[in-house]
Amino acid sequence: ASLVPEGPLLLILILGSTNDAAGKPDGDVALRARLAVDLYRRACAAGRAALVLPSGGVAPGFSFNPTERPHWECVAAALEDAGLPAAALLRPGLPALHTVEEALLCRTLASHYSS
Repeated sequence: ASLVPEGPLLLILILGSTNDAAGKPDGDVALRARLAVDLYRRACAAGRAALVLPSGGVAPGFSFNPTERPHWECVAAALEDAGLPAAALLRPGLPALHTVEEALLCRTLASHYSS
């Protein structure tokens, strides 16, 4: 069975995690980035259009990201480091601060691409 669902566009959401004060993501982000790049490559090999959407915001008081730049930018850098072409990144990423917000924002974005 293929891990790549059929359809016109595969939108791959990579959830954020944490990063340090220098913007370096933790190991969870690196692992998710490698898996997302693998799924992207499988989609391309199957003839599918695919984009990867990085997620994560920034807000005072949320310790997952002590920088002033959105966490999705750190995730995007990890994706490119893992071999994802810059053209495959959907920018801007989701500025979500938690998983529920990621789901709601992604749903809105996905409905935009499916219409």
